[in-house]
Amino acid sequence: MSSEPELLRSAEAPITLALVAGRWKNHLGVAAVPLYLAGSVAISGVGRWIMLGQAVFMVIGHRNIGYAAPREARLRTFRTLRIDGAQRACRALGLAEPAVFDMDLDVDSAVVALRCWRSHRPAVTAVCAYNDDYAFALLAGMRNLGLEAPRDLAVIGVDNGPMAPFACPALTTVDMHTDVMAAHLAHVILDGLAGRTPPDRPRVEVFTVVVRDSA
Repeated sequence: MSSEPELLRSAEAPITLALVAGRWKNHLGVAAVPLYLAGSVAISGVGRWIMLGQAVFMVIGHRNIGYAAPREARLRTFRTLRIDGAQRACRALGLAEPAVFDMDLDVDSAVVALRCWRSHRPAVTAVCAYNDDYAFALLAGMRNLGLEAPRDLAVIGVDNGPMAPFACPALTTVDMHTDVMAAHLAHVILDGLAGRTPPDRPRVEVFTVVVRDSA
């Protein structure tokens, strides 16, 4: 019985691979169009989105960064890639590597993380959260501890979800413009089917920082 890769090769089917990092390989062994895009990670290098977030922290004077990572097993792959991006960004900006804390998506876990960062020497003054949900948990944990963002700790999320403006304080976050990425994916697939060379990446900026009150 033929394997999937053999069937694909015999059909000469165009394949679009959504690669989240340059080190990921084409395990199918078929002709493929590499697409450095996977819905939430990178377009030009690992951690492109976190580079923007770190740049904001640099502008406003933060040098000691924390990273709120998910403990949830199903997010392990993206967790690793995003932490890798944060570490690369810090090195590129001349910062120490971020103090990573694995947390659950609840207030109690956020409080433990916040106490850890506050006791860190030198103390962490800004935290990049895995996504907006983890940023919301951190803001709630800060309220429980009598802390305020950004006075005591700056917080930035990722997603720019619909609830981000209504957080207290309003959440600074990275907008990944999934509509732009979806349109790019569609163009890559259609060009592949038509035998045309697809574009390397979207023609417009995909990741932008939406500056609000939390950082």
